[in-house]
Amino acid sequence: MEDLRVFGNMLEKLRNENDITNDALCEKLDCTKEVLINLLKGCVVPTTDQLVVLADVFNVTPEELFLGDRDHYEASVVHYMYDFKSPEAREKILDIIESYSKLVSGVK
Repeated sequence: MEDLRVFGNMLEKLRNENDITNDALCEKLDCTKEVLINLLKGCVVPTTDQLVVLADVFNVTPEELFLGDRDHYEASVVHYMYDFKSPEAREKILDIIESYSKLVSGVK
């Protein structure tokens, strides 16, 4: 599961660095916002076609997408953990847990 979170984190980082909106990325991937959100959260594995498009859009290799930026990932994770006492962070963490629960229940 961590590999997918690293992928989603890298995708989010590249999306932000390149000022690409979710709508624009959905259009390039020919997917719904729900699919994109699940990719960004690391809840689903991208299809081969999606991976090729993403690598092309961000001018990286598919391997770079999956390897991610470990420093950025660790900083993101640590940031959420330090903010756990804030209501907004708590809600984000609960959303993640809920998404995970839905994903696991869908696999059974």
